[in-house]
Amino acid sequence: MIAAANLKKSIRDTERLLRRPTLPADVRQEKERQLKALRLGLQERAAAEHRRHLTSRYRMVRFFEAKKAVRRLHQAEQSGDAEAIREARKDCLYVQHFPHDVKYISLFPSVPMTDAAELAKRKEMREAIFAEHAEDDIVLPGMNMMAGAASSAKSGSADFSEEDEEEEDDEDEDDEDDDEEDGGE
Repeated sequence: MIAAANLKKSIRDTERLLRRPTLPADVRQEKERQLKALRLGLQERAAAEHRRHLTSRYRMVRFFEAKKAVRRLHQAEQSGDAEAIREARKDCLYVQHFPHDVKYISLFPSVPMTDAAELAKRKEMREAIFAEHAEDDIVLPGMNMMAGAASSAKSGSADFSEEDEEEEDDEDEDDEDDDEEDGGE
């Protein structure tokens, strides 16, 4: 991608060229198209820079909110409350799919929000994101390991029962008997 300074320089050069009264019509038309493309490129460059700035600015906030949202989702799943699960999924999807080119509105602010417009905008964005991504899996950056560890810890203790312990003890006794028979020969 061309640097912003180079784009601006090309735009200035093209504008100067177009100011010439003796410029042939076909060259003028070509340069006008080129000027339009250069201006569009400059706008895209500015938009990408704005998106990069907002992404880096809210990266940590979004990360911590993702952790809180996933924690609340796990708690809601453990309690079995369908409404709490739905709200926790909305929170997770909100953090995951919030647009990077808009100022992030926190779900869990440290100071309670009092601005009604901000609250309404957050609620509207949350509902819109949920409507669009309700069927999606929740995959948050850095949350895969946390979710995997939590699920394996839960399932690990449930998979191992007393019956399994008894079967292992019986196998150990059989092995000891085999060892004694081999040693006696």
